Amino acid sequence: MKKNKQWVWVISVLLVLSAALIALLNRYTIYDWYVLRSYTPDAQIMALASNSGMNNNGASIFYAHQPRVTNQEEFNAVCTVGEETIVLGCYTGYDFNTDTDIFIYNVEKTELNGVKEVTAAHEMLHAAYDRLSQSERKRVDAMTMAMVQKISNPRIKKLIEGYQERDPASVPNELHSIIGTEIANVDPDLEAYYDQYFSNRQKVVALSEQYESVFETAKNDAQRILGELALRKSEITKLESNIESDYNALSDSRQRLDRLKAANDIEGYNNAVPDYNQLVNAYNQEVAEVKQLIDEYNALVSSYNQKIGQQQELVNSIDSKYQPVN
Repeated sequence: MKKNKQWVWVISVLLVLSAALIALLNRYTIYDWYVLRSYTPDAQIMALASNSGMNNNGASIFYAHQPRVTNQEEFNAVCTVGEETIVLGCYTGYDFNTDTDIFIYNVEKTELNGVKEVTAAHEMLHAAYDRLSQSERKRVDAMTMAMVQKISNPRIKKLIEGYQERDPASVPNELHSIIGTEIANVDPDLEAYYDQYFSNRQKVVALSEQYESVFETAKNDAQRILGELALRKSEITKLESNIESDYNALSDSRQRLDRLKAANDIEGYNNAVPDYNQLVNAYNQEVAEVKQLIDEYNALVSSYNQKIGQQQELVNSIDSKYQPVN
């Protein structure tokens, strides 16, 4: 009888341990079920998931953290971890004490449409990374690190280098999100892995490239105008040098005419007048040309300042720390 009681106790303990193990292995499924049974994403959140190409699994992970598009004050209060680039969103991790774990900064500039979708997918992938087992995380990390050598985008390479310098431990997690949302062509095994979360990953990559191109275009336009300014400056300097030489030649010709007139050399004076008039015409033409170039130069300066202002507006619109000066 005593032995039977011992076996009952052992079996009970094993059942409890088994239940605990099952719960541990399925904790994210249980967590998602618990949250999603009482959470309904609003239209904006659903659009972010759909427009970024998430599949049902990716969207479920996204919704399970009750994401919120938020204003500057709340975003800065919650998203306090520094980033290598301007922060657009943050994932605060699994926290049963709070409802929202994913915050997305409300970028309102229409030129940057798509940035919220990319941010949503980026943060969803952070949450997905949290769910990986040690063995799976090791496998995924190996695939993302292999991709680093194949990345040619200077901005992304610089971004990764910044994370490596500041916090090497964060690199695998960041790579998992950066590559998943910003790199179009990845190795087949890695693409198959991302298929767990996206029905069409190229949608979010296209959005990423779209809003990155806005900054690149603004930068390139400013650089082009700088090149034109340098060219106009060179032309102005050359013309001004020619004008100075022609002015000296004109002065010498004028003095020669005065000497011929003083000597009452009418024939010599009349013969020299056409050369003098030709010098005057050339001088006046060069003066008009340099005036036109100066007007063009000033217009380019105004255009450059406008482009720089527009570029700064774009930067400010995605900078949660920016405060306008009244």
